[in-house]
Amino acid sequence: MTTINGFANQPAQTMDLFQAALDAFPAHIAILDTAGAIVAVNAAWRGFGADNELSLANDGIGANYLDACQCAVASGDEHAMTIAQGMQEVISGQRTSYVLEYPCHAPHERRWFAFRMSRLHTPGDARFLVSHENVTSQRLAEETASANEARYQAVFSGVGDAIVVTDDRGNYLDANPAAEQLLGYSREELLAHAAPEIVAGAQSWESQEIDHAPDRLAWRNDLELVRRDGEIIPVEALATQVTLPQGKIYVSAIRDMTRHRRAETQLREEREALAIINEVGRLLSAELNLDVLMQEVTDAATGLTGADMGAFFYNSLDDRGEFYTLYTIAGAAAADFQDVPLPRNTALFGNTFSGTGIVRSADIRNDPRYGKNPPFFGIPVGHSPVVSYLAVPVIGRQGDVLGGLFFGSPEPGVFTDRAEKIAAGLAAQAATAIENARLFQQVQQELDARERAEAAKEQLVDTMAHDLGGPLTVIRGQGQLLRRRLARGEFSLERVDSALQAIDQAVERARLLISDLTDVARLEADRRLDLNHTRVNLIEITETAVASFEGTSSTVELHMERTEEPVTGWWDENRIIRVLENLLANAIKYSPAGGVIAIRVAREGEDMDAVGVVAISDEGVGIPADDLPHIFERFHRGRNVQDRIAGTGLGLWGSCRIVEQHGGSIDIDSVEGRGTTVTVQLPINRA
Repeated sequence: MTTINGFANQPAQTMDLFQAALDAFPAHIAILDTAGAIVAVNAAWRGFGADNELSLANDGIGANYLDACQCAVASGDEHAMTIAQGMQEVISGQRTSYVLEYPCHAPHERRWFAFRMSRLHTPGDARFLVSHENVTSQRLAEETASANEARYQAVFSGVGDAIVVTDDRGNYLDANPAAEQLLGYSREELLAHAAPEIVAGAQSWESQEIDHAPDRLAWRNDLELVRRDGEIIPVEALATQVTLPQGKIYVSAIRDMTRHRRAETQLREEREALAIINEVGRLLSAELNLDVLMQEVTDAATGLTGADMGAFFYNSLDDRGEFYTLYTIAGAAAADFQDVPLPRNTALFGNTFSGTGIVRSADIRNDPRYGKNPPFFGIPVGHSPVVSYLAVPVIGRQGDVLGGLFFGSPEPGVFTDRAEKIAAGLAAQAATAIENARLFQQVQQELDARERAEAAKEQLVDTMAHDLGGPLTVIRGQGQLLRRRLARGEFSLERVDSALQAIDQAVERARLLISDLTDVARLEADRRLDLNHTRVNLIEITETAVASFEGTSSTVELHMERTEEPVTGWWDENRIIRVLENLLANAIKYSPAGGVIAIRVAREGEDMDAVGVVAISDEGVGIPADDLPHIFERFHRGRNVQDRIAGTGLGLWGSCRIVEQHGGSIDIDSVEGRGTTVTVQLPINRA
């Protein structure tokens, strides 16, 4: 027996077999003695040296491997330091083996090796097997697998949709965070369940699809899942079948369709609401009766919003063009609200009446504006209880508030976004309908007023023609009389003078009538009169006006009361006389036989506030209370005299404007059946 490569004497055949075994291993292998010297190497070791152009005498046999490691440690190689320490521990018997994986990159490639050292159980001196195995392909495969796993986890965890993995029996194998959030279960809780347990209904979507479509690799279905808290949520599931060596699995992407379904429902409801609003608008556009129109709006809006009761407060035009508040009610009897006052512009109603916004409350009692105003501090006595509250202003095209829609219910949370949109849409339709109805109403009133004006103008022309006929008849008669007397030779200066005076008076009356007509025309055109201010004694011109009526009517008595001191001011004498004559003519015309007409002239006030006052009182038919606010309007006449006593309705209108253009005022105090007092005040110190 001889020693070969540091081994104890062994048969040559045994050593050849040992060397052949070493050469069969792909790892780079060296055998060390207890001092760390290399006593044997395999073919892979020798090939690595040749491939990397390493100059190793006798393939490194006889070299001390530990010394080489110490040199590498001295150069700062951390892996060499770790390997040297591990080798010492194996050689010293502290451990039986040592393993370390380390990089050993070449310029043209990345490489990793696994270093292993273990004690050989051989007879004789201790020997140690050191191997360097190239694990580059394994390491690269691990890196690829790790990168793929990272990408999978990033997608699996980061995707917004829920993803679950189940086996072919529906048992959960994995779930991403989105699935945990969607279903309300933790991943660990899901792994303890099967898919059928969270699918609403008798069968799970997995079993349905697997049973009916075994050959498909992917399928889609709409489902309802049951969350951990019991809430049922609609989802869309897209499942994919994957075949693995251990069997089939199913990867399912689940999307929460709650918002989508809600949006679909909302869109459908909005379309329905829009169709309803348009249909109601079409019906409203054909209705011009404001009362009927508002009731239709109230009824439709109350039903469509789900309110138990609704009301529409709006402003309407009366036959004289003035606004007054009306209301319609739906869902309750109008008699139930007879003693309930109209809503006021309080903090709660302010937004509606000012048009600044819609008010919707699930429980109006919790609104800080509720119950703050006396005397009711909340719901008035007799009013139906209101908890849910909705109020929508009705605003016209010019931004003016035409009214307000109010809805209530004794239950909380009745009014939804849809109800609010419907109410707002109907409010817009109502605004257009109201303005159309009002426009129609105003046009009708204007047409009626125009007809009355035309009739009054015709009557005015007839009256003026009649009044002008008197002076013209006098002039013509006196002229014919003078001609006949002249023809008969009955010429007398006294008779000529008398006839000429009569003609002159007739001409003056005609001139005044024409002047009145001119004033009426100017005033109708809203043009100011050309006033001729002179120093005038109000007492004297009143006496002149009174004297012009003395003897014209034997049925009434004119009684004038005056102060001793003159009442003088700067006025247009002829026009003030005309005003006084008009007022006296009215007093005589509307007084009963035997009546007394009292005329009072006085000065009132001091200094710059002093005024001349003429008050004319009669005991005639008087003026109805409803007509008093309109008595100075053009062509307006009291309803108690319209068909009984002739008149144009222009006298008081023109008189009022003449007095106003003098800076004065004219007032009427009258009681139907008891008489009338007209008071004229003219400023004394104003030219």
